[in-house]
Amino acid sequence: MIGKPSIVRNLGVFALWASMLLWLYGGGQIGFYREYYTIEKMDEILGIAYEERVPAFLPGIETLAGGFMIFALAILAAALWERRIERTLRNT
Repeated sequence: MIGKPSIVRNLGVFALWASMLLWLYGGGQIGFYREYYTIEKMDEILGIAYEERVPAFLPGIETLAGGFMIFALAILAAALWERRIERTLRNT
C-alpha cells in the first residue's frame, strides 16, 4: 500500500541511515559524545610530552541509538496507521 504510512516508514529508514552516517563520519565513538579530542605533542626545547585539547564535536553511540529509536517509532506508527486504514476500509 503506497500512501502516508509508507512515507512515515521511509522517513524512519532515512533517520536510521542519517544517524549512522553521522556517527561514522564523526569517528564511530563507542562511548558518549565528546566536545574535544586530545593530541599528544612534544616540547622541542625541553623534550617534555604534553597533551593539547582540540575543540570538535565527536558524536557518540547515543547518536546511533537515537536514530534507531526514531526508526522503531516510525515503523510502529506506520504499522498502526496501516492497521487503522484497513480496519476502516473493512467496516465501510
